Parts: sequence; structure tokens; C-alpha cells
Amino acid sequence: MPKDRVLAATNRTAAEWDKRTRELKKKEMIQKQQARDRGEEVSSDDDDDDDDDEAVDGVDWGGLEDEDS
Repeated sequence: MPKDRVLAATNRTAAEWDKRTRELKKKEMIQKQQARDRGEEVSSDDDDDDDDDEAVDGVDWGGLEDEDS
């Protein structure tokens, strides 16, 4: 039974990450469109300076703990 709880917690965490990623991409897209509307130059999507290999910051790892304890 503990396996099911761990799997459920992992799935919830993955879903939260997916949702947050979609929200951030949407926010970036809106900001770029607003910059274009103001006449500013915006970089292309290829020039993304974000380092995908960075450690994940701001994650509440407590959600992976056993909920019954």
C-alpha cells in the first residue's frame, strides 16, 4: 500500500510541475507579445539563456513524504 501513496504523490508533483511550466511559458509568451506591441525587440525562442540543468529551487519536497505520518 505505501507504494500507491508514493506513486500518487509523485504523480501530483509531476502534474504540478507540468502546470507551472505551462503557466510560465504562457506568461513569457504574453510578456513577449506585450513587448512587441510596445515596439521593443524581443529575442527569438532559440536564444533562451535559461540553463535547463540547474537544480530545482523552490520545490516543496514535503509533499513526497508519507501523508499519514
